[in-house]
Amino acid sequence: MRKGLLVAQLPPVILECFRSPLEVTHRHAERLSTALESDRRGVLKRAEKLRGQGASASSVVERLLDSPAHVRRNDRLNLQAGEVRIGKATRGKDGAITVELRPEGMAAAPLEQVLSAIEEALKQLGPTAE
Repeated sequence: MRKGLLVAQLPPVILECFRSPLEVTHRHAERLSTALESDRRGVLKRAEKLRGQGASASSVVERLLDSPAHVRRNDRLNLQAGEVRIGKATRGKDGAITVELRPEGMAAAPLEQVLSAIEEALKQLGPTAE
């Protein structure tokens, strides 16, 4: 029960950084609660910037904690348009985002779906530096 309360006690702006509050594990909540105790203003400021971006739970936690791990790590997402794999989007160590499109995927998918997949990938990869 205590573990569930930790998640429920997080400020709404923090929960809004996640795709769903159900993604927040008790370990995430513990780490975030500790960070809020030591740097509440900084964590909440980062949360305002991350709100609604739809990044993965572990990425959100690292960014809220201002951990340099998310800057050093390469992030990679496969781009899908329906059932068709159209390419990938990668964020490099320097923060640059590269989108690679597969010709066969591009030929099989409507342009609107391709653009939507790229837009979603950019939202998920998000900025690396606040």
